[in-house]
Parts: sequence; C-alpha cells; structure tokens
Amino acid sequence: MNRLNLFIGILLSICLVACKTNAQQSKNVSIDEVEDFEEFHVKFFSDSIFQLSRIISPLEAADSNLIYGDQKVEDQENDEFFIKNNKLYLKKEGWNYLKAHVGNNEFSVSFEKKGSIVWERVRSKESEWAITFKFYLVENRWMLIYFANVWV
Repeated sequence: MNRLNLFIGILLSICLVACKTNAQQSKNVSIDEVEDFEEFHVKFFSDSIFQLSRIISPLEAADSNLIYGDQKVEDQENDEFFIKNNKLYLKKEGWNYLKAHVGNNEFSVSFEKKGSIVWERVRSKESEWAITFKFYLVENRWMLIYFANVWV
C-alpha cells in the first residue's frame, strides 16, 4: 500500500508541475503579444468597464471649459479633476464613458501612428470643437494617456 501511495504522490506532483509550467507558458505568450490597436479601439468605445481599466490615472487632459488658451487658473481639486501648475488632470472617479464616434457623419476622424503612440483626432463638422485621444502601448496593452476636449 505504501508503494501505491508513493506512486500516486509522485504522479500528482509531476502533473501539478506540468500544469503550472503550461499555465506559465500560456501566460507569457499572451503578455508578449502586442495588442491589436483596432481590436482595442472597438472594445474601448463599446465597453465602459474596459474603457475605465485602460485609462492612466490621473489622466493629463485639456478642456476649453476649464482652461482656455493661455488663461492662468489657480490650483484646485474636486471629485472629477484637479488643476496643478495650470495643467488639467482627470480622475477616474469623474470619468464619463465615451461611446464610439467612428461612422458618425457629424465628425471627421483621423488617426496618426508614431511608433507605440496613436493619436486620434475627432473634429465636429458643424463647429470648431474637437477631441483628441493619445493612446500608448504600456506592457503591450493600449492605454489612454491624454484626452483633450477643446475649441480649435
């Protein structure tokens, strides 16, 4: 009986080590793969939870409603944003989910890719209003690192 228990114990140990090794190899493959930007973009604008998980916080931003042009603004903070040294930063707690704008005839959309950075510019066809997104690859995953909502 002792030999049978020993054999079963060795067999289970080998199985556990093999399973752990396979799991680590599978995990490394997914980490090493660079996320496809187009797939990321579709999910970013269709899944609010995913969107929030892919925003660097605090998020550097520009917003004409808060700081216009060269206007000097005192440092301040609230639940949605803070301003420090005349720079605006958005907090995740105050983030409003953004839906897809691609395919909407009211806007012109352009993309510019430079290495591991993608700039997306969305401009209203009816006014001088535009939003800009700056996405950056962080550990092979796309993250929003800058957002602007401005009058141009």
